[in-house]
Amino acid sequence: MMNTQLYNEAENASLVQWVHEGVYDQIIILSDANTHGFCVPVLKKIIPYFANSYSIVIPSGESNKQLDVCHHVWQQLFQYQATKHTLLINVGGGMLSDLGGFVASTYKRGVHYINIPTTLLAMVDASLGGKTGIDFEGIKNAIGTFQHPKQYM
Repeated sequence: MMNTQLYNEAENASLVQWVHEGVYDQIIILSDANTHGFCVPVLKKIIPYFANSYSIVIPSGESNKQLDVCHHVWQQLFQYQATKHTLLINVGGGMLSDLGGFVASTYKRGVHYINIPTTLLAMVDASLGGKTGIDFEGIKNAIGTFQHPKQYM
C-alpha cells in the first residue's frame, strides 16, 4: 500500500512539474457528466494545482461525439478566453478523448492537451496514437485529425 501511495505521489509531482514547465496560462478540464461528478473532484484533490482550473462538462455517451457538442466546447473555450497557451485536460472514456483531442487540435489551430482515460478501452485506444474525431451524418469518426497528446497519463 505504501509503495502505491509513493508511486502516485511521484506521478502527481511529475505531472505538476511538467505542467509548470509548459508555461500554460490556464488549465481547462473537459469531462462528461459522469466523470465530472466522480473523477474531477478526485483529480483536483490529489493535484491541488488543478483546483483553480476551469471546467467544461458535456453530456455522457457515444451519441454526443457530434459537431454540436464540439461547438459547445469551442464556445466555452472562447468564454474562458483560452489562448494558444491553454492546456486542455480530457478526463473520460474514448468518446471524450476523441472529441476533446479533436477540439484541441482545431481550436486556434491547435492547443496542447492531455488525456486522462477512465475506461480500459480509452486507455488502449483513444488516448494513444493521436487519433481524434467526431461522428458526422451517422458515420463514425467521419471528421477528425491526428494530433498527439502532449503527455500521457
